[in-house]
Order: sequence, then C-alpha cells, then structure tokens
Amino acid sequence: MADKLKEFYSSSLEYRDSLGKNELKEYTEYLAECSAGMSPGGEFLECGCGLGNSSRLLSLKGFSVTGTDISPLFVEEARRRHGEGPLLRFAVEDASRMSFRDASFDVVCSALFMEHVGDVEAVLREMHRVLRPGGRLVLAMPSFLDPFQQLSEFLSWKGRARPRPWEAGTRAGAFLNFFYFSWIKFAKSAGLDRKIRYLEPVLSGSTAECGNDFDATWLANSHDVERLLLGLGMEVRIVFPSCPEGKAAGLMRRLRLPGELRRAYERTRAAGFTAVAVKSKARGF
Repeated sequence: MADKLKEFYSSSLEYRDSLGKNELKEYTEYLAECSAGMSPGGEFLECGCGLGNSSRLLSLKGFSVTGTDISPLFVEEARRRHGEGPLLRFAVEDASRMSFRDASFDVVCSALFMEHVGDVEAVLREMHRVLRPGGRLVLAMPSFLDPFQQLSEFLSWKGRARPRPWEAGTRAGAFLNFFYFSWIKFAKSAGLDRKIRYLEPVLSGSTAECGNDFDATWLANSHDVERLLLGLGMEVRIVFPSCPEGKAAGLMRRLRLPGELRRAYERTRAAGFTAVAVKSKARGF
C-alpha cells in the first residue's frame, strides 16, 4: 500500500491543487496545541505538511520548523509558496522511516495526515523515536467511527458518482456498512476491538467524485490512537471539539447529562479529535 500511496501523491496534480480546499480552515486550535508551553527557537517537525501552510504559521511564531511530506510535488509547491529560511525548511520524507536522528525535535505534529498512512504503528514509532524526552506529539485527525456519520453517508450515497472506501458499491451495501461501523464503534469503545481496521484507498478520481478522504487508509479513531501511544509509554490526552451545534446539541443541554455521559456522547459524535502525548523522560523510552 505504501508504494501505491507514494506514487499517487507524487503524481496527482489534481490532488495537490485540492489540498488548499481540504486543509484546516482554522488552524487556531491545532497551532495552540502545538505551541503550548514552547519558547521561540523550539525544534518542530510537521509530518504530512502538504502545501506547508501550518508549517509556515508555526515558523511565524518563532519556532524552527521542518515540514515533511512523502510527495515531491507537495514539497516543491510548499517551497514555491513559502520559501525557506533559518526557521522554515521542507523535505521529502516517508514518515514510517525518517532520516532524522533519534531525539531531534521538541514537538512532532501533524494535521489531517495520520488517516492517510499505510502503517499506523510504524509512523507512530518513528514520531516517538525522533521526539526528545519530554517532547510533545500533537496529532489532529478525523474520526471515521461516528455511527451518525455513517447514517449520513448512507443517506447521501446516491449524491456521489463513486463511493468512498468505507461505502459499498450499492445502496444496500452502504446500509450494511452503517451497521458494521456502528458495531466497530461500540466494540472499540468497550475495548473489545484492538485491531487497526485498514481500508483499500481509492487512488483515482477526485474529491468531487468521491467526497473527502477517499484516499483514507484506515478507520481513524481516538481509541486506537490512544492505545498505541500508551503502548509507547507516553502520557496521552485526547481533545475533542465541543458538542456539535444544532438539534442534538440542544437536546443534550436540556437533558443536563452528567459529565461522564456528556463526554461519552461528545466522543461518539466527534467528527475529529486531537491526540496530545508527551514522551517519557525515563531511560528506555
């Protein structure tokens, strides 16, 4: 899968040009998590930097930032748009086997990247390896296990020319997928499913045809990420957006759920999350 991904990202001009539309519209929360407690001059590594927008914004805060991507196309465009200098560099790197020395960075971060990697565990191990003891790992990504999202996918299935990877080729198949994803969500929430659920990404077509994340490689979710980071000996905090606005949010406010139930609801409904982890200072990690 890794070779196919690299070939696709290195050759698709259409995908490159779509990145500006699909990247975070608001970097505020992500940048705040990345830079929390850091002084100017800190060494940052952003994996999957795409066109380099957030790498540049971090460098403007006075941090020394290296933005990497597996695609030479993306890196070339990032250099063209933002240039390079003492505080900003771009490099072509495979996040599952990076060329950097151990303990090279104070912060390793990524936004909307992890859902596109071919080997989740290998990438997290590499990020951990190049992070200094006491350093912070910040990963912002979508969650694909919201059963309400799957119901929406089913209801809007006919609105796309081609189904996304987690949708079947027929409407009946999409309906069955809704129940399958709901079960996986429950199993992971209950600790019954500890397997990374990989997908076969659609490496042709466009966002207009397939919808967002048609190139996703696994069912990204907070449960797996938290479990893997804890396995690396890291202190982990999962940050979710506030309860979605609209009728559901209003209902939750009226019900006045206890804190734990409210957080469980928000975790279930969250379309995305940010994992913030700190590398142990103890020897051996």
